Amino acid sequence: MFRKTGPMPPHALAGHLRHGLAAAVLVKLAFVAVLLLLPSGLLVLGVAHGVLLIVVVAAATLALLARRRSRGRDHWEAMYSGRPDWDVGHPQPAFRALADDGAIRGRVLDAGCGTGEHVLMCAARGLDATGVDVAPTALRTATEKAAGRGLTARFLRRDARELAGLGETFGTVLDCGLLHTFDDTGRAAYVAAVRAVLEPGGRWFVLCFSDLQPGESGPRRYGRDELAAVFATGWRVDRLERTRLDSPRDPGGLHGWLVALTKDDAPGATARADVATATPERYLRRLCDHAEAIAGRDLGAHHRPGRAHPRVLRVDRDGSEATLTLTAGRCTLRAGAGTLAVVVEAPAEDELRQLQDLLARDLERFGRRDGLTVEWSR
Repeated sequence: MFRKTGPMPPHALAGHLRHGLAAAVLVKLAFVAVLLLLPSGLLVLGVAHGVLLIVVVAAATLALLARRRSRGRDHWEAMYSGRPDWDVGHPQPAFRALADDGAIRGRVLDAGCGTGEHVLMCAARGLDATGVDVAPTALRTATEKAAGRGLTARFLRRDARELAGLGETFGTVLDCGLLHTFDDTGRAAYVAAVRAVLEPGGRWFVLCFSDLQPGESGPRRYGRDELAAVFATGWRVDRLERTRLDSPRDPGGLHGWLVALTKDDAPGATARADVATATPERYLRRLCDHAEAIAGRDLGAHHRPGRAHPRVLRVDRDGSEATLTLTAGRCTLRAGAGTLAVVVEAPAEDELRQLQDLLARDLERFGRRDGLTVEWSR
Protein backbone atom coordinates (compact mmCIF):
# COMPACT_ATOMS: atom_id res chain seq x y z
CA MET A 1 0.00 0.00 0.00
CA PHE A 2 2.72 2.49 0.94
CA ARG A 3 4.84 1.98 -2.12
CA LYS A 4 8.03 3.77 -3.05
CA THR A 5 9.30 4.46 -6.52
CA GLY A 6 12.59 5.84 -7.77
CA PRO A 7 14.78 6.30 -10.83
CA MET A 8 17.20 3.68 -12.11
CA PRO A 9 20.34 3.78 -9.89
CA PRO A 10 23.27 5.53 -11.61
CA HIS A 11 25.51 2.47 -11.31
CA ALA A 12 22.88 0.28 -13.00
CA LEU A 13 22.42 2.75 -15.85
CA ALA A 14 26.20 3.00 -16.28
CA GLY A 15 26.41 -0.79 -16.42
CA HIS A 16 23.84 -0.97 -19.21
CA LEU A 17 25.68 1.67 -21.18
CA ARG A 18 29.06 -0.09 -20.73
CA HIS A 19 27.66 -3.39 -21.99
CA GLY A 20 25.95 -1.67 -24.90
CA LEU A 21 29.13 0.16 -25.95
CA ALA A 22 31.25 -2.99 -25.67
CA ALA A 23 28.81 -4.90 -27.86
CA ALA A 24 28.75 -2.05 -30.36
CA VAL A 25 32.57 -2.00 -30.65
CA LEU A 26 32.80 -5.77 -31.18
CA VAL A 27 30.09 -5.81 -33.84
CA LYS A 28 31.60 -2.85 -35.63
CA LEU A 29 35.12 -4.38 -35.66
CA ALA A 30 33.79 -7.65 -37.08
CA PHE A 31 31.83 -5.81 -39.75
CA VAL A 32 34.81 -3.68 -40.75
CA ALA A 33 37.00 -6.77 -41.06
CA VAL A 34 34.50 -8.42 -43.42
CA LEU A 35 34.26 -5.27 -45.54
CA LEU A 36 38.05 -5.00 -45.88
CA LEU A 37 38.17 -8.52 -47.34
CA LEU A 38 35.74 -7.57 -50.09
CA PRO A 39 37.04 -5.97 -53.35
CA SER A 40 34.82 -2.95 -52.89
CA GLY A 41 35.12 -2.90 -49.13
CA LEU A 42 37.14 0.28 -48.86
CA LEU A 43 34.68 2.16 -51.05
CA VAL A 44 31.66 1.40 -48.91
CA LEU A 45 33.40 1.30 -45.57
CA GLY A 46 32.54 4.86 -44.63
CA VAL A 47 28.85 4.55 -45.50
CA ALA A 48 28.51 1.12 -43.91
CA HIS A 49 30.23 2.34 -40.76
CA GLY A 50 27.68 5.14 -40.38
CA VAL A 51 24.71 2.86 -41.07
CA LEU A 52 25.96 0.28 -38.58
CA LEU A 53 26.45 2.93 -35.94
CA ILE A 54 22.83 4.04 -36.35
CA VAL A 55 21.60 0.45 -36.07
CA VAL A 56 23.67 -0.26 -32.97
CA VAL A 57 22.58 2.93 -31.22
CA ALA A 58 18.92 2.20 -32.04
CA ALA A 59 19.22 -1.35 -30.70
CA ALA A 60 20.90 -0.15 -27.51
CA THR A 61 18.17 2.47 -27.03
CA LEU A 62 15.39 -0.10 -27.47
CA ALA A 63 17.11 -2.44 -24.99
CA LEU A 64 17.38 0.35 -22.43
CA LEU A 65 13.71 1.27 -22.84
CA ALA A 66 12.70 -2.37 -22.39
CA ARG A 67 14.83 -2.53 -19.24
CA ARG A 68 13.12 0.56 -17.86
CA ARG A 69 9.66 -0.89 -18.57
CA SER A 70 10.48 -4.05 -16.62
CA ARG A 71 12.24 -2.17 -13.81
CA GLY A 72 8.98 -1.27 -12.03
CA ARG A 73 7.86 -4.89 -11.90
CA ASP A 74 11.23 -6.01 -10.57
CA HIS A 75 11.09 -3.29 -7.91
CA TRP A 76 7.74 -4.44 -6.52
CA GLU A 77 8.78 -8.10 -6.60
CA ALA A 78 11.92 -7.28 -4.59
CA MET A 79 9.79 -5.59 -1.92
CA TYR A 80 8.21 -8.97 -1.13
CA SER A 81 11.52 -10.52 -0.09
CA GLY A 82 10.37 -9.38 3.34
CA ARG A 83 7.11 -7.94 4.63
CA PRO A 84 6.30 -4.70 2.79
CA ASP A 85 5.08 -1.70 4.76
CA TRP A 86 1.66 -1.91 3.12
CA ASP A 87 1.01 -5.58 3.91
CA VAL A 88 -1.05 -5.24 7.10
CA GLY A 89 -2.50 -8.76 6.99
CA HIS A 90 -6.16 -7.70 7.06
CA PRO A 91 -8.54 -5.45 5.10
CA GLN A 92 -8.27 -1.73 5.69
CA PRO A 93 -11.09 -0.61 8.05
CA ALA A 94 -12.45 1.88 5.50
CA PHE A 95 -12.89 -0.86 2.89
CA ARG A 96 -14.32 -3.28 5.44
CA ALA A 97 -16.94 -0.69 6.37
CA LEU A 98 -17.85 -0.24 2.69
CA ALA A 99 -18.28 -3.99 2.30
CA ASP A 100 -20.42 -4.20 5.45
CA ASP A 101 -22.65 -1.43 4.07
CA GLY A 102 -23.09 -3.26 0.75
CA ALA A 103 -21.35 -0.50 -1.23
CA ILE A 104 -18.99 -3.03 -2.87
CA ARG A 105 -21.07 -4.98 -5.34
CA GLY A 106 -21.05 -6.77 -8.68
CA ARG A 107 -17.83 -8.19 -10.08
CA VAL A 108 -14.94 -6.73 -8.09
CA LEU A 109 -11.43 -5.87 -9.29
CA ASP A 110 -8.66 -4.95 -6.84
CA ALA A 111 -5.94 -3.01 -8.67
CA GLY A 112 -2.57 -3.56 -7.00
CA CYS A 113 -4.00 -6.29 -4.78
CA GLY A 114 -0.77 -7.30 -3.04
CA THR A 115 -1.32 -10.45 -0.99
CA GLY A 116 -5.06 -10.29 -1.59
CA GLU A 117 -6.77 -9.30 1.67
CA HIS A 118 -9.39 -7.10 -0.01
CA VAL A 119 -10.05 -9.65 -2.76
CA LEU A 120 -10.56 -12.35 -0.14
CA MET A 121 -12.79 -10.05 1.91
CA CYS A 122 -15.05 -9.74 -1.12
CA ALA A 123 -14.88 -13.44 -1.96
CA ALA A 124 -15.93 -14.28 1.62
CA ARG A 125 -19.08 -12.21 0.99
CA GLY A 126 -19.93 -14.25 -2.10
CA LEU A 127 -18.68 -11.71 -4.67
CA ASP A 128 -16.85 -12.56 -7.89
CA ALA A 129 -13.46 -11.06 -7.02
CA THR A 130 -10.26 -10.61 -9.04
CA GLY A 131 -6.94 -9.12 -7.99
CA VAL A 132 -4.15 -7.87 -10.24
CA ASP A 133 -0.58 -7.05 -9.29
CA VAL A 134 2.87 -7.05 -10.91
CA ALA A 135 4.64 -8.98 -8.12
CA PRO A 136 4.55 -12.79 -8.58
CA THR A 137 5.40 -13.43 -4.92
CA ALA A 138 2.42 -11.35 -3.77
CA LEU A 139 0.09 -13.17 -6.16
CA ARG A 140 1.41 -16.55 -5.06
CA THR A 141 0.83 -15.63 -1.41
CA ALA A 142 -2.69 -14.42 -2.23
CA THR A 143 -3.49 -17.69 -4.01
CA GLU A 144 -2.24 -19.68 -1.02
CA LYS A 145 -4.37 -17.59 1.33
CA ALA A 146 -7.45 -18.25 -0.78
CA ALA A 147 -6.83 -22.00 -0.73
CA GLY A 148 -6.17 -21.96 3.02
CA ARG A 149 -9.43 -20.13 3.68
CA GLY A 150 -11.46 -22.22 1.26
CA LEU A 151 -12.32 -19.20 -0.88
CA THR A 152 -12.65 -18.87 -4.64
CA ALA A 153 -10.83 -15.85 -6.07
CA ARG A 154 -8.71 -15.04 -9.09
CA PHE A 155 -5.26 -13.43 -9.07
CA LEU A 156 -3.56 -12.22 -12.26
CA ARG A 157 -0.22 -10.64 -13.03
CA ARG A 158 -0.92 -7.39 -14.86
CA ASP A 159 0.15 -3.75 -14.83
CA ALA A 160 -2.79 -1.66 -13.59
CA ARG A 161 -2.22 0.78 -16.46
CA GLU A 162 -3.09 -2.05 -18.86
CA LEU A 163 -6.40 -3.22 -17.43
CA ALA A 164 -8.15 -2.87 -20.79
CA GLY A 165 -6.20 -5.92 -21.91
CA LEU A 166 -8.31 -8.04 -19.58
CA GLY A 167 -11.23 -7.66 -21.96
CA GLU A 168 -13.64 -7.66 -19.02
CA THR A 169 -15.82 -5.21 -17.09
CA PHE A 170 -16.45 -4.88 -13.36
CA GLY A 171 -19.06 -3.30 -11.12
CA THR A 172 -16.52 -2.17 -8.50
CA VAL A 173 -12.80 -1.38 -8.56
CA LEU A 174 -10.76 -1.12 -5.34
CA ASP A 175 -7.45 0.71 -4.97
CA CYS A 176 -5.62 0.59 -1.67
CA GLY A 177 -2.47 2.63 -2.03
CA LEU A 178 -1.81 2.32 -5.77
CA LEU A 179 -2.91 5.70 -7.17
CA HIS A 180 -0.40 7.58 -5.05
CA THR A 181 2.58 5.64 -6.52
CA PHE A 182 2.19 7.06 -10.04
CA ASP A 183 3.63 10.21 -11.57
CA ASP A 184 1.28 12.41 -13.61
CA THR A 185 1.70 10.42 -16.83
CA GLY A 186 1.29 7.04 -15.17
CA ARG A 187 -1.70 8.28 -13.20
CA ALA A 188 -3.48 9.47 -16.36
CA ALA A 189 -2.98 6.06 -17.97
CA TYR A 190 -4.16 4.30 -14.81
CA VAL A 191 -7.31 6.41 -14.40
CA ALA A 192 -8.18 5.81 -18.06
CA ALA A 193 -7.60 2.07 -17.59
CA VAL A 194 -9.94 1.91 -14.59
CA ARG A 195 -12.60 3.82 -16.48
CA ALA A 196 -12.25 1.40 -19.38
CA VAL A 197 -13.05 -1.69 -17.28
CA LEU A 198 -15.85 -0.22 -15.15
CA GLU A 199 -19.43 -0.93 -16.13
CA PRO A 200 -21.74 2.06 -16.71
CA GLY A 201 -22.42 3.52 -13.28
CA GLY A 202 -19.64 1.40 -11.75
CA ARG A 203 -17.97 2.41 -8.48
CA TRP A 204 -14.28 3.04 -7.75
CA PHE A 205 -13.04 3.26 -4.16
CA VAL A 206 -9.57 4.69 -3.54
CA LEU A 207 -7.39 4.87 -0.42
CA CYS A 208 -4.30 7.06 -0.73
CA PHE A 209 -1.93 9.22 1.31
CA SER A 210 -3.06 12.70 2.31
CA ASP A 211 -1.09 15.91 2.65
CA LEU A 212 -1.28 15.54 6.46
CA GLN A 213 1.07 12.55 6.42
CA PRO A 214 4.53 13.73 7.56
CA GLY A 215 7.64 13.18 5.49
CA GLU A 216 8.58 13.57 1.85
CA SER A 217 9.88 10.15 0.84
CA GLY A 218 7.66 7.39 -0.46
CA PRO A 219 4.25 7.82 -2.07
CA ARG A 220 2.76 11.09 -3.20
CA ARG A 221 0.77 13.10 -0.64
CA TYR A 222 -2.49 14.41 -2.10
CA GLY A 223 -4.36 17.53 -1.08
CA ARG A 224 -8.12 17.78 -1.42
CA ASP A 225 -8.03 20.12 -4.42
CA GLU A 226 -5.48 18.02 -6.28
CA LEU A 227 -7.55 14.87 -5.86
CA ALA A 228 -10.69 16.69 -6.97
CA ALA A 229 -8.87 17.82 -10.11
CA VAL A 230 -7.75 14.26 -10.91
CA PHE A 231 -11.38 13.13 -11.05
CA ALA A 232 -12.90 16.31 -12.48
CA THR A 233 -13.93 14.75 -15.81
CA GLY A 234 -15.63 11.43 -16.36
CA TRP A 235 -16.35 10.84 -12.68
CA ARG A 236 -18.85 11.79 -10.02
CA VAL A 237 -17.12 12.25 -6.66
CA ASP A 238 -19.50 10.80 -4.05
CA ARG A 239 -17.14 11.00 -1.08
CA LEU A 240 -13.79 12.67 -0.48
CA GLU A 241 -13.01 12.40 3.21
CA ARG A 242 -10.02 12.04 5.46
CA THR A 243 -9.36 8.65 7.01
CA ARG A 244 -6.64 6.57 8.63
CA LEU A 245 -4.75 3.73 6.97
CA ASP A 246 -3.62 0.85 9.15
CA SER A 247 0.13 0.30 9.10
CA PRO A 248 2.29 -2.42 10.68
CA ARG A 249 4.84 0.24 11.67
CA ASP A 250 2.48 2.89 13.06
CA PRO A 251 -0.12 1.78 15.63
CA GLY A 252 -1.97 5.08 15.21
CA GLY A 253 -2.33 4.66 11.47
CA LEU A 254 -1.34 6.94 8.59
CA HIS A 255 -3.14 9.99 7.27
CA GLY A 256 -5.06 9.22 4.10
CA TRP A 257 -8.08 9.89 1.92
CA LEU A 258 -11.07 7.73 1.12
CA VAL A 259 -12.43 8.63 -2.31
CA ALA A 260 -15.69 7.12 -3.58
CA LEU A 261 -16.33 7.62 -7.28
CA THR A 262 -19.03 6.70 -9.77
CA LYS A 263 -18.26 6.39 -13.46
CA ASP A 264 -20.07 9.22 -15.25
CA ASP A 265 -21.13 7.98 -18.68
CA ALA A 266 -22.86 11.15 -19.85
CA PRO A 267 -20.73 12.51 -22.72
CA GLY A 268 -19.14 15.82 -21.88
CA ALA A 269 -18.33 16.68 -25.49
CA THR A 270 -19.64 15.54 -28.88
CA ALA A 271 -18.61 16.13 -32.51
CA ARG A 272 -19.98 14.93 -35.86
CA ALA A 273 -18.62 14.58 -39.37
CA ASP A 274 -20.64 13.67 -42.47
CA VAL A 275 -18.03 12.27 -44.84
CA ALA A 276 -19.08 12.34 -48.50
CA THR A 277 -18.21 9.12 -50.31
CA ALA A 278 -19.72 6.87 -52.97
CA THR A 279 -18.78 3.79 -50.90
CA PRO A 280 -19.61 4.51 -47.24
CA GLU A 281 -20.04 0.81 -46.39
CA ARG A 282 -16.52 0.06 -47.61
CA TYR A 283 -14.97 2.73 -45.42
CA LEU A 284 -17.07 1.64 -42.43
CA ARG A 285 -15.81 -1.93 -42.84
CA ARG A 286 -12.22 -0.83 -43.31
CA LEU A 287 -12.24 1.39 -40.23
CA CYS A 288 -13.78 -1.40 -38.12
CA ASP A 289 -11.27 -3.96 -39.42
CA HIS A 290 -8.44 -1.59 -38.57
CA ALA A 291 -9.84 -0.94 -35.08
CA GLU A 292 -10.13 -4.66 -34.38
CA ALA A 293 -6.57 -5.24 -35.58
CA ILE A 294 -5.11 -2.63 -33.21
CA ALA A 295 -7.39 -3.26 -30.22
CA GLY A 296 -5.51 -2.93 -26.94
CA ARG A 297 -2.63 -0.85 -28.29
CA ASP A 298 -1.83 2.76 -27.41
CA LEU A 299 -2.94 4.97 -30.32
CA GLY A 300 -0.99 8.08 -31.21
CA ALA A 301 1.82 7.63 -28.67
CA HIS A 302 4.40 8.49 -31.35
CA HIS A 303 2.60 11.78 -32.01
CA ARG A 304 2.28 12.99 -28.42
CA PRO A 305 4.76 11.17 -26.16
CA GLY A 306 4.52 11.50 -22.40
CA ARG A 307 0.75 11.31 -22.04
CA ALA A 308 -2.05 8.75 -21.94
CA HIS A 309 -3.44 7.73 -25.32
CA PRO A 310 -6.73 6.11 -26.32
CA ARG A 311 -7.05 2.39 -26.82
CA VAL A 312 -9.69 0.47 -28.72
CA LEU A 313 -11.61 -1.75 -26.30
CA ARG A 314 -14.41 -3.16 -28.43
CA VAL A 315 -15.85 -3.00 -31.92
CA ASP A 316 -19.57 -3.70 -32.41
CA ARG A 317 -20.96 -3.70 -35.94
CA ASP A 318 -24.32 -4.53 -37.44
CA GLY A 319 -24.60 -4.09 -41.19
CA SER A 320 -24.45 -0.39 -41.99
CA GLU A 321 -23.83 0.71 -38.38
CA ALA A 322 -20.93 0.26 -35.97
CA THR A 323 -19.74 1.47 -32.58
CA LEU A 324 -16.09 1.73 -31.53
CA THR A 325 -15.58 1.85 -27.77
CA LEU A 326 -12.25 3.38 -26.70
CA THR A 327 -10.72 4.32 -23.38
CA ALA A 328 -11.20 7.99 -24.28
CA GLY A 329 -14.81 7.75 -25.43
CA ARG A 330 -17.02 6.29 -28.13
CA CYS A 331 -17.40 6.57 -31.92
CA THR A 332 -20.60 5.73 -33.79
CA LEU A 333 -20.49 5.07 -37.54
CA ARG A 334 -23.48 4.96 -39.88
CA ALA A 335 -23.31 4.35 -43.64
CA GLY A 336 -26.04 6.17 -45.57
CA ALA A 337 -26.70 7.25 -49.13
CA GLY A 338 -23.43 8.78 -50.27
CA THR A 339 -22.39 9.61 -46.69
CA LEU A 340 -20.54 8.03 -43.80
CA ALA A 341 -21.79 9.70 -40.60
CA VAL A 342 -19.22 9.73 -37.80
CA VAL A 343 -20.18 10.82 -34.26
CA VAL A 344 -17.63 10.92 -31.43
CA GLU A 345 -18.41 11.33 -27.73
CA ALA A 346 -15.94 11.87 -24.90
CA PRO A 347 -16.06 12.99 -21.26
CA ALA A 348 -13.93 16.08 -21.91
CA GLU A 349 -12.64 18.31 -24.71
CA ASP A 350 -9.11 16.93 -24.63
CA GLU A 351 -10.29 13.34 -25.13
CA LEU A 352 -12.68 14.49 -27.85
CA ARG A 353 -9.85 16.16 -29.77
CA GLN A 354 -7.78 12.98 -29.53
CA LEU A 355 -10.60 10.92 -31.02
CA GLN A 356 -11.25 13.47 -33.76
CA ASP A 357 -7.57 13.52 -34.74
CA LEU A 358 -7.27 9.73 -34.78
CA LEU A 359 -10.43 9.08 -36.79
CA ALA A 360 -9.81 11.87 -39.29
CA ARG A 361 -6.23 10.71 -39.82
CA ASP A 362 -7.25 7.09 -40.47
CA LEU A 363 -10.24 7.86 -42.69
CA GLU A 364 -8.31 10.35 -44.82
CA ARG A 365 -5.43 7.89 -45.11
CA PHE A 366 -7.77 5.10 -46.21
CA GLY A 367 -9.52 7.41 -48.70
CA ARG A 368 -6.51 9.27 -50.07
CA ARG A 369 -7.12 8.08 -53.64
CA ASP A 370 -10.77 9.16 -53.43
CA GLY A 371 -9.87 12.55 -51.95
CA LEU A 372 -11.78 11.77 -48.71
CA THR A 373 -11.92 14.67 -46.25
CA VAL A 374 -13.24 14.80 -42.68
CA GLU A 375 -14.68 18.07 -41.39
CA TRP A 376 -16.08 18.15 -37.86
CA SER A 377 -19.06 20.13 -36.59
CA ARG A 378 -20.35 20.59 -33.05
